[in-house]
Amino acid sequence: MATANETAPVRDVVEYVTYAPSGHKCSACMRPVKPMEAVRRTVVDRSSGPPLTTYRHANDCPKSVAA
Repeated sequence: MATANETAPVRDVVEYVTYAPSGHKCSACMRPVKPMEAVRRTVVDRSSGPPLTTYRHANDCPKSVAA
């Protein structure tokens, strides 16, 4: 019998707005996150290991700016 985890689609879950540890990059624009810059912490469930934690700019991601 399948469990809820086996049948649920893989999706991003935004947990909260926080500050990323030093050395992390925004997963949307791939630019470094500056110290004390607000980011959205996202956890992506993976079937082949522990969840993956990523960070994205919270307010004004350079990728969202129209060129």
